Amino acid sequence: MPDLFDHWAELSAAGLPFGRVFHVLRLSAPRPVERAYLDALADALEAGQPLAAVWSDRLPPLLRVLFAAGETSGQVERVLTAWSQQTRRQWRWREELGRSAAYPASLLVAVALLCAFVQADLLPTLTGLFAGLGVGPPPGVAWVRRALLWVPGLVAADMAGVAAGAMVVWRVRGRLPARWQARVYRMPGAEWIRLWRTQTACQLMGLLLQAGVPLAEALDLLAASAGPRWLRTAAGAMRLRVLEGRPLPEALSGEWDPLFTELITLSEQTGDLAHALHQAADLTQRRLTARVELALRVLSPVLLLGMAAVVAGVMWSVFVPMYDLMDRMSGRL
Repeated sequence: MPDLFDHWAELSAAGLPFGRVFHVLRLSAPRPVERAYLDALADALEAGQPLAAVWSDRLPPLLRVLFAAGETSGQVERVLTAWSQQTRRQWRWREELGRSAAYPASLLVAVALLCAFVQADLLPTLTGLFAGLGVGPPPGVAWVRRALLWVPGLVAADMAGVAAGAMVVWRVRGRLPARWQARVYRMPGAEWIRLWRTQTACQLMGLLLQAGVPLAEALDLLAASAGPRWLRTAAGAMRLRVLEGRPLPEALSGEWDPLFTELITLSEQTGDLAHALHQAADLTQRRLTARVELALRVLSPVLLLGMAAVVAGVMWSVFVPMYDLMDRMSGRL
């Protein structure tokens, strides 16, 4: 869809009316879904219906909000271009995170496969070999088998418990004393959440302002959108403070990253709030990416240590006793 909207904006900027734009794009659209969407747009244009209402149940929520704002302000081309650029930036960001997570993910799969192989094939085979030699399996075999059975479950349960506890603390943070709230915001997961929310809110508000939508109307659109509940609640509260005439840093205050407030304060001097919001979105996205990549870099050696522990456990429990047994048998011969 971003390519389609880019071509739409280019043809419209060249002076073609929307009807001819849809016809030209219909002839060159490579995918059936794009041709069907263009047909629906042409039908809505002919019937005098809002273009933002076309496929409203299929389009992303952000695009629906921006489309409606663009039709209201007469800046449809500008809105489409801004959304396409933002979508591509998000794709590049996800690809970057995906590349960073590829190595830890492959290590995690390797650890799981190694544990499954040792549990299901290697230990039974070696136990049968000991039985064929007329001796019982070493005691360490039972320890390794129990460790492979219980340790992954205990680790998963601990991680789930920590995540659940952190979620509960995050939800009740508003009822905690101020000094405890400050500690909650310094938790690693809480910092990620705050960075993500700041980035998302700044991107949406910046796109709406870039499309020519006034700040109060942009916040009203976000409050009435199909976005996450935290965004609707924050946008509604900020809109009320804006309508009360409060200064921008106070009107747009909330549970955001401190960088957000600093850039909003700076925008009062420059008069370019949209640029400040885009800057805040870019900087918080970089910080969030750095935090995630740091966690992934820490996870990789932990997984390598896990693989080493599995191999060392098998060597200690099976192969060392086997070598001792072979030495004793060769001595008897």
